[in-house]
Amino acid sequence: MANFRKPPLRDKDYRRSFKGEMCWNCGRMDDTVVGAHIRWGHEAGIGQKPNDDLIVPLCAACHREQESQPGPAWWANCLKAMARRQYEAWKRQEDIQKWLTS
Repeated sequence: MANFRKPPLRDKDYRRSFKGEMCWNCGRMDDTVVGAHIRWGHEAGIGQKPNDDLIVPLCAACHREQESQPGPAWWANCLKAMARRQYEAWKRQEDIQKWLTS
């Protein structure tokens, strides 16, 4: 029987592009931030990394934490933290605009 499975998507330049980005979990921006593969379920087999289109920036501390707690619960908390930071950034912008126009 033929195997029609696509080869995994790998892009070294894309993986490198996360260096120095803001960590999605804690907001840290330093030289420890790298691309971390989202491991949620059936995206890859045992011992295999998911495709490179499932990468987000995490600092070294958050990456270690994520790898010690694999699964959707950690990623759900990460997305909540990211959404809260986004709201706070928006709120600060709104406050600045109000101050500038008053």
